[in-house]
Amino acid sequence: MSAFPDHPFWTFSLETYGKPGVSDACLELQDRLVVDVNLLLFCLWCAKAGRATFGEAEMAALLGQVEDWHENVVKPLRKARRRMKRGAEGVALDLVLDVRKRLSTIEIETEHLEQLLIAAAAGEGTSAPTDQSAEEVARANVRVYFHAIGARPDADDEAVLDQVLQAALEA
Repeated sequence: MSAFPDHPFWTFSLETYGKPGVSDACLELQDRLVVDVNLLLFCLWCAKAGRATFGEAEMAALLGQVEDWHENVVKPLRKARRRMKRGAEGVALDLVLDVRKRLSTIEIETEHLEQLLIAAAAGEGTSAPTDQSAEEVARANVRVYFHAIGARPDADDEAVLDQVLQAALEA
């Protein structure tokens, strides 16, 4: 991988995503609700880091800052990687899967870049009010994010989200 600067958001994301069941849960939310997993994790990281709850205007601005990158870089690479899983007619499957593996590495690096964009767009922020727990801030951030993208989670989605949230906020 490239030499990316250390950032606590990326470290948090790798640790959280690597916990049992979290990657599958995140991908389920991504596919069912069209959630950008990086923004979901950012909502949770901010809560764990003691930052204040996002307002709607702040979330809209954040979405505006990363939308172009996510839509025009990350998603097309993801689509290509997923498509390559089926192989290419007339080409040896192992060759296609080798290229797919390298594309996966590039996709992860573009997601890492997106996380740096998100962190830069959000700035330093402020600390959370003392009357709210990290879980309350996390849930509020996710509600603001879901509202901004028009996601309407059902009970199954909420259960999946709870799994991610609990893993993210573990010590």
